Amino acid sequence: MAFQNGHALVIGVGQYSSLPRINVPIAATDARAVGEVLKDASYCGYLPQQVTLLLDGQATKAGTL
Repeated sequence: MAFQNGHALVIGVGQYSSLPRINVPIAATDARAVGEVLKDASYCGYLPQQVTLLLDGQATKAGTL
């Protein structure tokens, strides 16, 4: 059953341009996986168009708003 009224914003930042020594690439991979689980009808059932995924440089203040 679809979760038709829900919206999700999933953010995964693993690449830092100002501090590359603290990069954690798995963060973006994990965010993608969470997004897929949210869209899976057997788990959460969010409609695909209602799950927004922001990775690395997309996860700005403007992108989040």
